[in-house]
Amino acid sequence: VIAEASGGAYTITVASGSEADDRLYLSPNSDGSTVRLWETAGANQRWVISELGGGEYSIMVAPGASPTSRVYLSATQARANDDASLWSSVSVAQRWLLPCTMPPPPPPQLPPAVPVSSSPSPCWALPNTTVTILSAWSNESATYLVANVDGSTAIMRHDASASQQWVIAE
Repeated sequence: VIAEASGGAYTITVASGSEADDRLYLSPNSDGSTVRLWETAGANQRWVISELGGGEYSIMVAPGASPTSRVYLSATQARANDDASLWSSVSVAQRWLLPCTMPPPPPPQLPPAVPVSSSPSPCWALPNTTVTILSAWSNESATYLVANVDGSTAIMRHDASASQQWVIAE
């Protein structure tokens, strides 16, 4: 789940698949060398998502997190099951695709319950939408960001499963 927090930052939580129910929020460790799941949402669990063009995004730790020179979510450059980490700048390994699984449409209502926005949000910013966080780097390496079984780390995998589903929310 990707949810918007204050200041245009978002929390990213695992949608399902993690056996550690108390660890939900995507979070870097103190030096940015690994990314894991955390129990509560605080400054280190807030992310800024920026469009880079071509449907690709950067995902950056929000200002106010523990100080580190590594701020951009980065895919592993080696093999599957390596930990995701943070990197200091955006290059090919820090570009992400956010394909969405849209919820079923609500039944029609007259009049509309919510006014239509003049600038539509990307699908990942819509309520009740799950996304796959997929590396845009096509190096035949691991491409899916996934929570490991106990939630202690976020790793890169070749295959998709329920533990690769995330929700981005406010």
